[in-house]
Amino acid sequence: MGADLSTAANAESSDEFLKAVLGAAYDPNTSLGQDFDPSTLLPPQLKSATTEDLKELRDLAARHSQKLRAQIKAHSANNNAGFIETFTSIRDGLGSAATASRSDANQHLNRYSNIVAYDATRVLVPKNKENFNCDYVNANWIPSEGPRKYIAAQGPVPASLVSFWQMVVEHDARLIVMLTNEIEGGKLKCHRYWPDDNMAKPVKKVKIGTYIVSFEGEESFPTYVHRKFKLYLESGEARDVSQMAYTA
Repeated sequence: MGADLSTAANAESSDEFLKAVLGAAYDPNTSLGQDFDPSTLLPPQLKSATTEDLKELRDLAARHSQKLRAQIKAHSANNNAGFIETFTSIRDGLGSAATASRSDANQHLNRYSNIVAYDATRVLVPKNKENFNCDYVNANWIPSEGPRKYIAAQGPVPASLVSFWQMVVEHDARLIVMLTNEIEGGKLKCHRYWPDDNMAKPVKKVKIGTYIVSFEGEESFPTYVHRKFKLYLESGEARDVSQMAYTA
């Protein structure tokens, strides 16, 4: 069964979408479970906790929050010297193998040369004509002890737009958490990869590869924007995908 033709007919092509996003910078040759339920993250034992258990938990949380506030205050002194020292001491893991990320053939799919996807945990997408028979996307699986799975992905560049949404489809991602703004400090940090009727040239739907992404609405909060999309697959299946874009 093919995609709904009425939906496809109203969708912008990926090239038209990129033109709307990039404007004069457009170059045609540049080439995430079900609805989230926070209660599922609670330890099973809390569902039958006694009053004493809850009091102990609150007291523990209070002690840890006091310790956290003290650490933040100490690290913030002298122009955040403590945070800077801690950040620079973090091992970036560049000693790990990242053959696919460092391959010359995939450089146009990376936003930064020093942020790589490690071979051992990188996310694969099936090769097809839409991604030029390439299984690479700059993303890695994050280990988790719970049933949920997480992916850390680089903000897409125009050339990786198809692979990014293919990753969302293939691994059935229903929630995208965006931790960067599109522009920060006057620098482009992430190309817009979603349709948005609030753009200078409104785009309600966009066809990306064999998928259609439809903008269904958004709600703004003090520190983030919650956007809703409908993702149409070639089979005719429609999925709800949410994006939490943090703006603080």
